[in-house]
Amino acid sequence: VCRIDGNQINDYAIINCKQDIRQLYFSPDNSQLFTYDCRSQKLYGYIVKGRLLKWEKIVKPVKLAITHHQFGDYNCSKVLDSSYTFINCIPYVAKLMRMIDETLSLKIYTGESLEEISRCDVGEHDSEVKYGCYLFHDLDSAVIVQRHKCNQTHWSKLAFIMIADGQLNLDRCSGEKMVYCENNRNVQLSTTVFCNNQNFFVQQWLKNGDHAVKLYRLGSHINKTAMIKEYQYKYSDGLACKIILPNDRSFQDLELLVSNWDEPSMLEVFGVKDTELFMKCYNKSKECCLLQNGEEMTMFHIGRNQLLMKKYKSIGKFFNFNASYQSNVNFPSNYWLNQFFTVVDRDSHKIYIYDSYNTKLIQVYDSPVIYDLIHVYCNKAQSLLLCRHENHKYSVIKT
Repeated sequence: VCRIDGNQINDYAIINCKQDIRQLYFSPDNSQLFTYDCRSQKLYGYIVKGRLLKWEKIVKPVKLAITHHQFGDYNCSKVLDSSYTFINCIPYVAKLMRMIDETLSLKIYTGESLEEISRCDVGEHDSEVKYGCYLFHDLDSAVIVQRHKCNQTHWSKLAFIMIADGQLNLDRCSGEKMVYCENNRNVQLSTTVFCNNQNFFVQQWLKNGDHAVKLYRLGSHINKTAMIKEYQYKYSDGLACKIILPNDRSFQDLELLVSNWDEPSMLEVFGVKDTELFMKCYNKSKECCLLQNGEEMTMFHIGRNQLLMKKYKSIGKFFNFNASYQSNVNFPSNYWLNQFFTVVDRDSHKIYIYDSYNTKLIQVYDSPVIYDLIHVYCNKAQSLLLCRHENHKYSVIKT
């Protein structure tokens, strides 16, 4: 039991229970917590009045700066998609909604309290079209994607919503500019593994049951964009791959090393040290990617987006819980060139904060307020955590 004073938790008390507690009920009239033990068919009560509990001081007061937001709108029929990021270290959330009158509305929320600052009508809803909305790090626009299907071929149309002085301005693109087109009907599903300004790395499930990874060089038009490497494999054979990022000032392609999950082959491709890192994750995954940026390394499971290991120089940490890896939001803020990095346990919904240089655990956020947690995004100043929960709900934690 924690006692809240203002926005901080300064005192706590522990009640030792003799039975397994599944659910708790609070009675405000007599300040008691009740729990029912199904096995013994007994009802237990615990008095939680302040003067009857043995309170202990917390050595370092914990800031309780968590704000949860439901974003209720009576005119909203369904939230089709949402996105979140930091723009100039300020949290932003975008929600694309289908309204009761079958129109589409985009709403923008910002600040530590995630207040609604603007909305924009973006046309009529079409049940045959799939919609998505996206916010990108330090891009002052929200992007809406309309995905159409015509004669077994998918094509998309983009619309940019400019965010300026709290106002939304719609700028529709013609969709005539094509950067790359791959006529491959054997692809069933594609997942982004890594993307930066020069390269795009994806994993694909093929209709024949095989898997493939592909590396693309990104350019401004179709003549400068190309697939530069492809590797097909069977899921039963496993996959180990390593991405080596070039120097920040270099515009070279990243280096990609690939091997089946076979130790002799991995030793030949990666060498002894990296193969040992892969083999330590053998029980958790046979589809791993090792991402190297200078003296920092991150290892993750490709298909499950699970973080397996974080390493700086010779100091590394393997995660023995279901740690969430986010390829779309964790760069650059959560993993590279920062004093701390954040990890989410998808099973317990706890947030762990580690020191990037010695990988020591610094702080754990564990609260019923952050239930159903999916992802966490940290700003550059590492002063705010923007949390995404299930069903397009968001909250902000002030560190």
